[in-house]
Amino acid sequence: MKLEVPVARKIYIGFLIVLILLATVAGIGYFRISLIDKNYSELIQGRLNDVMITKDIVSNISERQKYARGYLLVGDESYITGYTKANQSYVDLSNQLEKSLETPEEKKIFNEMNAIHTEHEKIIDNLVALKKENKVAEYTQLVKTQCTPVGEAFIQKAEELLDYQANEAKMQNVDLNNDVAFTKKLVLILSISSLLIGLGDAFLISRMLSRPVRKITGAAEQIAAGDLSGPDPVIKNRDEIGELAHHFSQMKQNIRVLLEQVTLNSQQVAATSEEVTASSELTSQVAENVAQSVQEIAIGADRQVADVTHATNVVITISEAIAEVSSGMEHVTTSSADAKQTAADGNQVIVKSIEQMNVINHRVSISSDVVNQLGEKSKEIGGIVSIIRELANQTNLLALNAAIEAARAGEQGKGFAVVADEVRKLAEESGSAATQIATIIGEIQRDTEKAMQAMNQGDDAVKEGLVMIQNAGEAFHNIMLVVDDVSAQTQRVSERVQEANKGTKSVVELMEGIAQVSELAAENTQTVAASVQEQTASMEEISTASTTLSSMAEELQQSLSKFKL
Repeated sequence: MKLEVPVARKIYIGFLIVLILLATVAGIGYFRISLIDKNYSELIQGRLNDVMITKDIVSNISERQKYARGYLLVGDESYITGYTKANQSYVDLSNQLEKSLETPEEKKIFNEMNAIHTEHEKIIDNLVALKKENKVAEYTQLVKTQCTPVGEAFIQKAEELLDYQANEAKMQNVDLNNDVAFTKKLVLILSISSLLIGLGDAFLISRMLSRPVRKITGAAEQIAAGDLSGPDPVIKNRDEIGELAHHFSQMKQNIRVLLEQVTLNSQQVAATSEEVTASSELTSQVAENVAQSVQEIAIGADRQVADVTHATNVVITISEAIAEVSSGMEHVTTSSADAKQTAADGNQVIVKSIEQMNVINHRVSISSDVVNQLGEKSKEIGGIVSIIRELANQTNLLALNAAIEAARAGEQGKGFAVVADEVRKLAEESGSAATQIATIIGEIQRDTEKAMQAMNQGDDAVKEGLVMIQNAGEAFHNIMLVVDDVSAQTQRVSERVQEANKGTKSVVELMEGIAQVSELAAENTQTVAASVQEQTASMEEISTASTTLSSMAEELQQSLSKFKL
């Protein structure tokens, strides 16, 4: 039988499908989580950093105004030095913020804010010059009419930039929430699909293995019970199990033919043994007649020739009967040898079947190990989800700390507080999503355990089939022992018959010699009497052997009657 798809390949294909589905779910989940993490990092490191720089710029303008007012009030040059440092700090912050701006609207607001700063810087320079000239009225008027309005315009533009950045952060937060929701749905759908496909695959494989094995097991139970009349198991699988069923049917047919041959041979042995028994009894009677004839030879020489002639004819008849018995025993010996060879062939088929069942059992064990590895991979994914949940908790804590710092900053930290609150919400949703993913991974692990149980059941079914075939092998072994015993007994009987045949030929020759030398009958009476005694003893041995052979034939027939053909 040509195998289309071996059992091992079917199992490998089934678990390869499950592994591919699991790898797909894990890969997509990892990709989506990585994307969310990247966007989240950009939100934290990008927008939050821009907000912090913008707030530092607002603080810087207040600091520069403080140094300018201090110089106008006191006239100390240290305020000019502080103002110069603050102005340089603004330049650094401005350059840093300009590099991180992305949208045209942000750049537009930044450029407007920068233009206001340039104008404000010129006004401060004019104030310093007026202060050095001690023109109090002029620089006081300049502060009221230009410096303060321009400073307020700068702060207003900076707050406008903060509002825009907060709005952009909120929009990115919405996008992240949508990505999280989509990832949850996608992982859930793929997990359920993988679960259904995995369960269907496990069901098909277990059914594909267990159903034909149960059929073979049922047929093996009938054979073990001695019933060979049942139908052969019909299995359409073109794999190792189908090949096993085919060889099993051939083995059953060989057993049936063997038992029929053994039954026929046992009947022939019984019939032949009865004939041998009858012939031995007849030979014993003839031997007694010969003894009487020898005695009569001693009494009267006149009757010697007639008696010797009669004895010669009787001995010839005995020789022919023994020759027939010898031929029958040779046939019995040949039949016993054939039965022994057939039983040995059947035993070889049983041994091959046991080896095939062991191969199937080993491959099912390998499949169980693959399912165990699948469970371990699910545990590793659960560990990754735990790390994500821990990151979400830490982010939540950072957002809380940021909110506290924003509250301390008062009105200036209001925009930062909004961003921190959004970050906290995002962290909570990320933690919730990680928890749901962990739940889904747990369900996958439980379903994997169910698949392992299904494979263990298939393994048990294969082991039960192996036990049944081993029982059938033991039955074959017992048949071989019985056939060996019958063959040995038959050989011994054949040897005895051949010895008797040789003895009868000797008797015929002696009787012919007696007829030729009838005048010497009186002298040879003692020799003839001794020969008759030896012949009688041989006939008794033949009778005993034939009785034993008949008893063994009956026992063999009783053993064969246990089998229903």
